[in-house]
Amino acid sequence: MVKQMATTSKIFMGIDVSKATLDISVGGEHFKISNKEDSLKSFINDKLVDLDIELSVLESTGGYERLALRVLNESGIKVHRAHPNKVYAFAKACGHFAKTDKLDSKLLEKYAKFIKHEKLVYTEVDTVSIELQALRSVERNLETELHAEQCRLDHISGRALWYVKKQIEFIKKQLSLIQKDIYQLIYENKALREKHIILTSYKGVGKKIANSLLCDLPELGTLSNKEAASLVGVAPKTNESGKKISASHISGGRFFVRKVLYMAALVSAFSNQKMKKKYTELLEKGKAAKVALTAIMRKIIVCLNAMIKNNKPYIA
Repeated sequence: MVKQMATTSKIFMGIDVSKATLDISVGGEHFKISNKEDSLKSFINDKLVDLDIELSVLESTGGYERLALRVLNESGIKVHRAHPNKVYAFAKACGHFAKTDKLDSKLLEKYAKFIKHEKLVYTEVDTVSIELQALRSVERNLETELHAEQCRLDHISGRALWYVKKQIEFIKKQLSLIQKDIYQLIYENKALREKHIILTSYKGVGKKIANSLLCDLPELGTLSNKEAASLVGVAPKTNESGKKISASHISGGRFFVRKVLYMAALVSAFSNQKMKKKYTELLEKGKAAKVALTAIMRKIIVCLNAMIKNNKPYIA
């Protein structure tokens, strides 16, 4: 059994998550348990208590991994939520083509060992963060639905038009309620409330953008400048090969964070004196407007990250 393994050497753990079960590979041993809090806590107390686990890895699975993230965090076990694309690329490089839950957990254990020296982002997951992310997800869905219904207004008439208008009215009420709930959750939590006050001190970041950042980018304030820009997806990626030198482009990152940052950049480029100056300089150098705005987005997220890290509001 795992408890009999030597505890002097570092051990890695891979967890394949499904709705009902967790397949866990640790120290070369495989276990299958229910994806429930009691089962996971019992497993940690029975099997992992004497082990020195350097890193555990699981994949993003649409929310089913959140329980494991929280329980592992609370137990003091370092856990990294890996992007499925990166794990898939690693699997191909290893010649791992067969797919079962057991094999996937062993692959994730191997992946944990492979990335042990990388500077990874770890997120503390608690009940408030989970609830905020869930509310934010519902809010985004409602916003998408509202946009779709509003687009239909010009193409329908008669009774259908009445129903669409009623649906729009209902969605707006739901959005108003959910936005109040998000704001209330943030202000009932001292740490989040202080972060919200600091974020909104930046000219260009309003209440809604601050809410979105706290929900969708909980790592803010724990990252380096490069990590913050890369995580959001506003760090330019070079594209050179041999004699070919192409323009750098942004890619990846968190789309919804980038979306609200774009709105913040639009406001800042015309109302924030420092950003307005930088935006103008970039345009005068011949940069396209979107390229200049992306640069402003990068500066904003770096600035906000530093503000949270140093616990200081923005000084114009």
